[in-house]
Amino acid sequence: MKTHVLIASVLAVLLPLTPTPAAAWGREGHRIVAAIADAHLNPQARQEVARMLSEIEPGASMESVADWADTVRTRGTSHWHFMNYPKGDCRYQPPVECADGNCLVAAFDRELAVFRDHSRPLAEREVALKYLIHLAGDAEMPLHDWAPDRGGNGYQVQFDGRGTNLHHVWDTELIRRYATATPDGKSEEASAGARLAAFFGRRDASAAEAAARPHYQAYTKQLISESFQLPFEPTTDPIVWTQSACRVANRPGIYPDRRVISDGYVDNWRPTVELAMIEAGLQLAQVINESYGTPHDSTLDRGAPATTPNERRLRDRIDKVFDHNSGTSDGS
Repeated sequence: MKTHVLIASVLAVLLPLTPTPAAAWGREGHRIVAAIADAHLNPQARQEVARMLSEIEPGASMESVADWADTVRTRGTSHWHFMNYPKGDCRYQPPVECADGNCLVAAFDRELAVFRDHSRPLAEREVALKYLIHLAGDAEMPLHDWAPDRGGNGYQVQFDGRGTNLHHVWDTELIRRYATATPDGKSEEASAGARLAAFFGRRDASAAEAAARPHYQAYTKQLISESFQLPFEPTTDPIVWTQSACRVANRPGIYPDRRVISDGYVDNWRPTVELAMIEAGLQLAQVINESYGTPHDSTLDRGAPATTPNERRLRDRIDKVFDHNSGTSDGS
């Protein structure tokens, strides 16, 4: 299938290098999730979403509002961005993981109800849409479904010769490393992060931004292209999304040896990050499409035969990373 949506643009100012505890994927990752979802909306859903956004925020798109929920986060909404599954146990137990309905899955369900309620003011439904776009990405970030070390925020590591934490590596650096790929498709050397630090951390970095934008766009378009071929059956249940990510967080090796993020670590976990963003985008599209009475595109049917080497590779990757064929057990 031909990709019918291109990336609009990269925001002129990206998040600084210092992370906030609940900034899953960082701004770039949330925009990638939104772009993938937008590419998979059916015509009616795309038209309605565009109308809703344009009437409330002229010029807005799913991508441009993808990180909005982080910018308005308060003490009352901070718990909406994560689930505190304990190590070794990915079962959803509401009294433990979602006391008083104050967690990601409950927030998603509440906002979805508002979004689908056409009797509500359009402005309220638009706010709900922005939360859905954001929380769908948060749900698939493994360290947002992981209680130990505050989701990795409290686990200090070395990356590209500087100190940071494991959560930030996952939500931002693993994406940036590959979103700044060279035109020939090879990743930049380890200094890429340092050379583009101005772009990611300063407001006056217009030259660096211009240099990085094409690579970011190409990377996102590549993930959209892969998602059209992905043999994966989306689900609209946010509990399942978070449990899938929790199982990834429980995999051996997610905590690096000697607290150093090596090139080998980056290469090993890159497919996990990419597939998590793809999965989040497909599932978000499924939710929005069903809100207008139409299911996801049949080409995404997991049962469809994988006839090309690329399709077989993608099937192998998603089976390995997300364990969708491993049974129904919620434990790790």
